[in-house]
Amino acid sequence: MRPKQNLQLRRIGSQYMIVDSWTEQVNLSHVFRMNRTAADIWQQMNEGCSTPEALAEWLCDNYEVDRDTALADVKRLLDSWTGFGLLVEEGGEADAR
Repeated sequence: MRPKQNLQLRRIGSQYMIVDSWTEQVNLSHVFRMNRTAADIWQQMNEGCSTPEALAEWLCDNYEVDRDTALADVKRLLDSWTGFGLLVEEGGEADAR
């Protein structure tokens, strides 16, 4: 899985948000808030870390969390993002509108 094209992580104060930058105008009716850990995972995915196992390993290296908890949390987060249409299959079709 990878983040859908044209979705960008934005930080506003202490808040992190995913916004769709498909057009020059940002549609603020589809903004997804997240905490810093989720924002870090999003960034890792944008840098090519795309499997739940690799993301969980990254979490273990950067946060005080055991592997089983990290993997369960990553899978739950990816399922949530997939449900909201924020992720697409690796090597899948180009993002359609």
